[in-house]
Amino acid sequence: MQTDALGRERRKHPRFKVKGGAFAIIPPAKIGPIVDISLNGIAFCYNDICFGLGEASELDIFVFGSAFTIPRIPVIKVESVDIACQPFSGGTHHKRLGLEFGPLTLNQVNKLNDFMENFRLVPDVT
Repeated sequence: MQTDALGRERRKHPRFKVKGGAFAIIPPAKIGPIVDISLNGIAFCYNDICFGLGEASELDIFVFGSAFTIPRIPVIKVESVDIACQPFSGGTHHKRLGLEFGPLTLNQVNKLNDFMENFRLVPDVT
């Protein structure tokens, strides 16, 4: 749970864990499984062995084996931490990337709501 200096909750929207098969991609080469998502932002894991993050400004969401996609979501980097992500193995360098969504179109908001309705697991209570 993200809190401010006084211990108050900072998030405006609940975060949801996501079913397997949902991925985020930052073109051209950052791709990884989505860890959690809300209407404010997203967290996903990626392999950092080949490319640094750079200054990401947009990402796409897609679900493997489905036609569901949300392209060109504006994002702002919030955090990037070293972590062991389950879908990856071996001695490569993995990160969990937290991104805040920038201004969204009405279509993007509607598609995010659809995504959370159809691909979420449970509210994140941590």
